[in-house]
Amino acid sequence: MECGFSCARAHSSLAYVLSPGSRATANRLTDHVVAAWHDLSYLSIGEEALRFVSLFNDDAEVWREEDFRQAEGLSTVAFWSRRDEFARVLSGVA
Repeated sequence: MECGFSCARAHSSLAYVLSPGSRATANRLTDHVVAAWHDLSYLSIGEEALRFVSLFNDDAEVWREEDFRQAEGLSTVAFWSRRDEFARVLSGVA
C-alpha cells in the first residue's frame, strides 16, 4: 500500500484462551488448539492475513514447556500473567 503520508494497516487476530482445570486436560487442550490453528492456517496468508494468538492462563501451574513450543509453531504465544504483552501482540506492536 502506498500513500503520501504515514499510514498504518490494522491487523486482525484470532485468539484461543487456554485455561484447563487440571494438568490432565492441559495437553488435550493444547493439542486441540494446535489442530485448530493448523486447520485455519489458510487464513494467515495474503493481504488480509490473520494473526493467531494462543493465550495461556498461567495462573494454574499445569503447563509444560512442550505445550508452549507446540503452540508456538503456528501462533504467537502469550501469557495471562503478562497482559500488557498480550495487548501489544494484539495491536501488532510485539
